[in-house]
This record gives sequence, structure tokens and C-alpha cells, in this order.
Amino acid sequence: MRVVFLDIDGVLNHWEYLKRMKASGVRSRGCTTESHIDPDCVGRLNGLLSRSNAKVVVSSTWRILHSIESLQETLEAKGFEGDIIDFTTTEDLGSRGAQINAWLESHDDIESFVIIDDDGDMGTLRPYWVQTSLFEGGIKDEHVEEAMQVLGFDSPDPLG
Repeated sequence: MRVVFLDIDGVLNHWEYLKRMKASGVRSRGCTTESHIDPDCVGRLNGLLSRSNAKVVVSSTWRILHSIESLQETLEAKGFEGDIIDFTTTEDLGSRGAQINAWLESHDDIESFVIIDDDGDMGTLRPYWVQTSLFEGGIKDEHVEEAMQVLGFDSPDPLG
């Protein structure tokens, strides 16, 4: 199985999108609602998941306030077509990389994985990390291509 460890803030949203939503009058009850998800970023993630046949494990702090089912529904409302199969632990292990590593240690069926996150606290997992930016548009096409390489695909199109 291929896995994408997914952060949300700085990956599926970004400052420009959030400013546009605020300017258009969109209000939400907190920072973890569908109004904070950019459908363009979701589309890029969908492309990665479709091309790689990967599943999603959420490493974002959004996992603290959502169940897998509610987060799946929240993302689907913005066009998400993938499968969230799990969350990393919410136990404080010192870094997000340590939480991801704990998840990996408990799963022996992982063929390859990539971490998509705007924060770099990945420790020894840094070679598997694709860095996005909250201030520079979240996940972009070049991040998708980099993630494909991390997952083990040499060409931009795994079928070609």
C-alpha cells in the first residue's frame, strides 16, 4: 500500500484563499471547517492519489477535532475523491515526524509513503517530506510531481 501523510493547513489551504473567503463574506465557526479548504488544492491532491493509487493518513492537527468519517465528508464537500484510512496518533511524541514514524512502525504493509506538510519537524523522515507553504499557495503541481518521485514513480505519469 502507498500512503500520503497529509497535513491540511498550508497544504489544502493557504493565505490567499483564506483572504478571498473572508473578503467574500464566508464565515466559519473555527479554523477546521470546509470553508477553509481550497478546492483547487484538493484537485491537485486528487491527481496525486489517482496517479499513485495511494491512501491518506491524516497527520494534521485537524485529526484532533474530527473523526475519520467527518473529515472525509468535509473534504468530499470540496471535491476530495480519495480515501482517508487513518490518523496518526495524537499522543505527544515530540514531533510530527515521530508521530508518523510510530504509525509506520505499526503497519508492515507499506510499499512507499510521502509526507506532504508545510512544517518541517520530520526528523529522520525528511527524505520523504514534500514541503508546501501556507504563504505560497498550498499544494502545487510541482509538489505533486515531487511526491510522485518520493512514492517511487520515475515519470510524471505512472502509466507512461
